[in-house]
Amino acid sequence: LPKTGDWQVWQTVSATVNLSSGTQTLRIISSSPQWNGWNFNWMEIAAGNVTFITARPPIEMNTTNDSFDIYPNPVNDQLTLSVNNMYSGKFTMQLVNMNGSVIKEYNLFKQKGINNYRIQLQQVKAGSYLLQMIMEGKRFTKQFIKQ
Repeated sequence: LPKTGDWQVWQTVSATVNLSSGTQTLRIISSSPQWNGWNFNWMEIAAGNVTFITARPPIEMNTTNDSFDIYPNPVNDQLTLSVNNMYSGKFTMQLVNMNGSVIKEYNLFKQKGINNYRIQLQQVKAGSYLLQMIMEGKRFTKQFIKQ
């Protein structure tokens, strides 16, 4: 794929691939010498006019006033959520699959300053997920991989 020259500069690339019927595995592999040497915005797989899978970018990106981090990523059984903003009070975290379905919801309470939360993922299947923080009517999203 072509280089776009900057981290948040996107270019749409389309390709036609003929696959035999049955289960297929699609992998996105970077030839970059560092794992963080590239940025993937979205992907759509379609047959004719029927879309099977759509991976969408986050609804709203983090800002310095509403930041949160998740680690490790990829994760095995336990994800750490670190929230660092001026807000205090109740907020919601949603675990969302790549089809957009909320598979788990956490109602949490935040005190001022940095707050860390442990999210248990033993019962979650391997795959890509979104963690959405809903705070003061705003939604902030991070993507992670469950191994």
